Amino acid sequence: MRQEKTLNILKILTIALFAATVLTALVLLIFFPPMKVVGYQIFLGTMKVQWLPYHKWFGIAFALLAVVSYALGWKKK
Repeated sequence: MRQEKTLNILKILTIALFAATVLTALVLLIFFPPMKVVGYQIFLGTMKVQWLPYHKWFGIAFALLAVVSYALGWKKK
């Protein structure tokens, strides 16, 4: 019972981190498109360099939690 509760919490956190990764990716692609000319674009009062660390760390945390969730949910026959 306790292991199921822990797995459910991990799954919810994994889904939330995946959503955060997708959201930051969309912000980076839509509002800060790759430009060949140096320019500053602002979205919600922030620049692209401020969004990049969030995207990177949300992605890393998502990948780690996905592996942990998969490993804990593994059922031996």
